[in-house]
Amino acid sequence: MSEIKNLEEQIKKRIYDFNGEDKFSNALELANYLINHFGQKATRIKKLYKVFRFTSVISISIVTILAFLNLAYDWFALKWIIPSISIIATVLTTLLSITNAQKDWVYNRTASQKFQRERFLYVQEADKYVNLNPDERVKLFSEELMKIWDNVHQEWENIRLEK
Repeated sequence: MSEIKNLEEQIKKRIYDFNGEDKFSNALELANYLINHFGQKATRIKKLYKVFRFTSVISISIVTILAFLNLAYDWFALKWIIPSISIIATVLTTLLSITNAQKDWVYNRTASQKFQRERFLYVQEADKYVNLNPDERVKLFSEELMKIWDNVHQEWENIRLEK
């Protein structure tokens, strides 16, 4: 929660403390910042998701193998190792579902992609940016960035409410 508020404060500072000399650079800087922010966050969450997923699958596989060995050889050590690894597997699987890591990863990646798309259209003067003078283009681009940001924030709130 504080990370989102911090991002909002940084965005507001960039918007409201802007001296008005180069709107084009300011708009692109903000777009680049948002792209990088959501892209880096998606990468971190993807790694977390993969760690949870990989370790839970591995630990479940180990439990299965050890259970078979216990049946075949009846080793005393396996009587406490199997429940221990089962607990670890259960905790990891629970963390995977509680954190919604995959959903958060996809959400952040999608947000970054939306900003990338809008930035590309703006720089290429394509789609809705065709035949506009530079001031109108910057204004429209800034408005579109804020619309995307509002939608991203609303989606984030909905994801948090699901948890």
